[in-house]
Amino acid sequence: MARILIIEDEDEVRSNLRILLTMYNHEAIEAANGKDGVEAALRDIPDLILCDINMPEMNGYQVIKVLQSNPDTIAIPFLFLTAHANKDSFREGMDLGADDYLTKPFTITELIKAVDARLKKSVIHEVTANRKIENLRKNISLAIPHELRTPLNSILGFSRILIDEHKEFDDAELVSMFENIHDSGKRLLRIINNYIYYNTLVTSTPKDQRAEEFEYDIRPVIDEVIQEFYFKYDISDLIINLDEFVVTINEEQFRKAIFELIDNTFKFSNGSSKVEISGKLNNDNYTLTFINPVETKTNINIEEIGAFNQIGREFYEQQGAGLGLAIVKLTSELNKFDFKIYSEDNFFKVQLIFHI
Repeated sequence: MARILIIEDEDEVRSNLRILLTMYNHEAIEAANGKDGVEAALRDIPDLILCDINMPEMNGYQVIKVLQSNPDTIAIPFLFLTAHANKDSFREGMDLGADDYLTKPFTITELIKAVDARLKKSVIHEVTANRKIENLRKNISLAIPHELRTPLNSILGFSRILIDEHKEFDDAELVSMFENIHDSGKRLLRIINNYIYYNTLVTSTPKDQRAEEFEYDIRPVIDEVIQEFYFKYDISDLIINLDEFVVTINEEQFRKAIFELIDNTFKFSNGSSKVEISGKLNNDNYTLTFINPVETKTNINIEEIGAFNQIGREFYEQQGAGLGLAIVKLTSELNKFDFKIYSEDNFFKVQLIFHI
């Protein structure tokens, strides 16, 4: 049994809907206008909303705008009821977040099919969301203790030795221990900074991105990012082959995504310099590809990429909390370019595809 809110100003239509839904073992809540409907939705949090478009107080479009702006009601399936469905009104309703339309007059079969389909889809979404939450919980429980404890143990261990036995070591040994402490501190700081940055992206919206557009050539930005890796990896044989291309997206986020992809590329190749960055322009898009010749043992599912989920960790020992690729994925969604990751002929490839 589902709780279904009926927002309809015609008393007879509303009453008939209530009777029909009750016959099919659903709980029906009624509202005679848009304003009362919003109040009922916020108060009772229904499983589904059936809403007329032309109503006093607030019309259906105004109702869905209000409910879509509230975190408690944004995910409720929403079906419009209308006697005047046309292409423009249909498009407007779907753009606002409606799931479907029922055109009056509709049959009992049409009503129940539409209701059942929306409720079934809602259950699937809930199951999927719960599975993602459970996976995230497991990933956090595995990644965070290890990724925080490892550098902390190194910092605490070496600092304790230096405090207790510093007189026993020569300068070279002392410098080596200081370097270990420093590297562990940098590793820990990066995990923390990436976590903060990831949460910043999560709270961003495409609208925010449009307010911060930039226009710049892709090659100088990539060259500057590569400079940051000269002391971390041997990149003397790095192959760079880029066609010229101007992008118009958030530059800070693009730099961060490029940094994470280059770092991941070298991690997977165990520090090898035999990696390639290529950028090819065609009539429809510009494809930026990161390649390294390493035998991959896992298939990549882009949907599995998320915070604290390291792809293929059972095959590759890695540092980090799985935030790098999650940051790239979120950046692609916010800036509306495609992100692909896959293995092909023993080559591990990541692609960013910018549409022209």
